[in-house]
Amino acid sequence: MNAAATGAMPDWLVERLIDNGFLDRPTGVTRRARAVACDRGCGQPVMRGFDEDFGGCVVECDPRPLTQAGEIEAIIAGRRTYELSGIHYLTLWSRNKWRIKARPVGTPRMEVLAQHKCNSTEQFEWCDRPPLSNQPLPDEPPF
Repeated sequence: MNAAATGAMPDWLVERLIDNGFLDRPTGVTRRARAVACDRGCGQPVMRGFDEDFGGCVVECDPRPLTQAGEIEAIIAGRRTYELSGIHYLTLWSRNKWRIKARPVGTPRMEVLAQHKCNSTEQFEWCDRPPLSNQPLPDEPPF
């Protein structure tokens, strides 16, 4: 990425911003899950990122967290499910039978999202609570 492509920012600054996760590479994908618009035609909001630390694939998920029944519905419909979790930044993790059993829907600091499918009319059961945020926890314990 050169300075002309980033609004005349110097290359060293662009690299520093990329390394700290504030700017995406030209592919638009990092290990950090980002809220973006689907660029495959539908333009719907999605969470995009790599699904594993090593050898990850680019995945896009619908941003609404699923209930346990919603995860079952998504799997039956042929969609993969992903954990959206993190402390310093949010990441996507592909869910398999071991993750589903060990980290069920409702585990603290984790949401389960369904794989995005453009122009889909399928409706899954969503959670009522607000989506996971990356806000720091308070210093005072709740007891």
